[in-house]
Amino acid sequence: MPRKRFHTEEIIQKLREAEVLLSQGNDVATAWGIPGAEHGH
Repeated sequence: MPRKRFHTEEIIQKLREAEVLLSQGNDVATAWGIPGAEHGH
């Protein structure tokens, strides 16, 4: 099964979303949506 290729616009959108979540105090794992990640507060 071939891997999904992301378009430039999709990558930029995800980075912007992650930047917003990080600025709100979330940790990187939460911002990236890593399953099982706990808040680092």
